[in-house]
Amino acid sequence: MNTPAKAMSPAKTMALIVAIVVIGPVMFLFSRGLSLARGFDRVQVGDSADTLKAAMGVPAEETHSGPKLQNRYSSWPVTTVYVVTLEDGKVTGKSTQ
Repeated sequence: MNTPAKAMSPAKTMALIVAIVVIGPVMFLFSRGLSLARGFDRVQVGDSADTLKAAMGVPAEETHSGPKLQNRYSSWPVTTVYVVTLEDGKVTGKSTQ
């Protein structure tokens, strides 16, 4: 015996749409912050620039100071800024701010 599906009320439909629209982007932002933290933990002094890019992606900001390059990674709303310094294509330091 087949039971027909019940129609959702307009209020429930609207609540479901709002939940999907709000929760999706919020989950993306927090997952980006988590992936930056995990990538930062994987990067070690001496790693190549390619290894850094594979672990953390494209930096939000790059600062050149002589032969050194400082990459800054951040993702709103996470307040931590991950800073990785490179010299001659190798990671020479890392810190958080």
